[in-house]
Amino acid sequence: MSVKWLVTDELESSMTAFARSSFATHRDPQKRALVIGFGLMFASLFTGCGLFGSPKTSPKQPVKISSVPAGARIEINSVDVGETPVTVEIDSTPRGTFRKDTVIRAYPSGTGYIQVKAFNGARWSINDLIPKEISFDTRIDPTMSLKAP
Repeated sequence: MSVKWLVTDELESSMTAFARSSFATHRDPQKRALVIGFGLMFASLFTGCGLFGSPKTSPKQPVKISSVPAGARIEINSVDVGETPVTVEIDSTPRGTFRKDTVIRAYPSGTGYIQVKAFNGARWSINDLIPKEISFDTRIDPTMSLKAP
């Protein structure tokens, strides 16, 4: 099993200076290997060398979600985020669009109709900008516009 090290120029020069020091050139090869190993480990931790890697975080944008009447339960991509009014953080691209496809559902607190709003994420050539506010009216039948007069 081979191990690949990501070494920056700055780290490499530090390691070279350390290897030339009298402590690192001790005659006992086991001690020398141990000292160099610990030196590499600590150097990689403090310089951000890719041994452990930092998790990627995407920018987030706050969105206020409201409903008429208030108190609707809100789900974003099947995850319950609370009751309206609620402010949530949405993963966004640097341009302020949805990072992933997003479906927001509003379930009325009493009688009413479930409302759904869907947004295209970054995988589509046309993706949606994240609005600052999203509102639902759970009193309106969403199929009403589909019924013949």
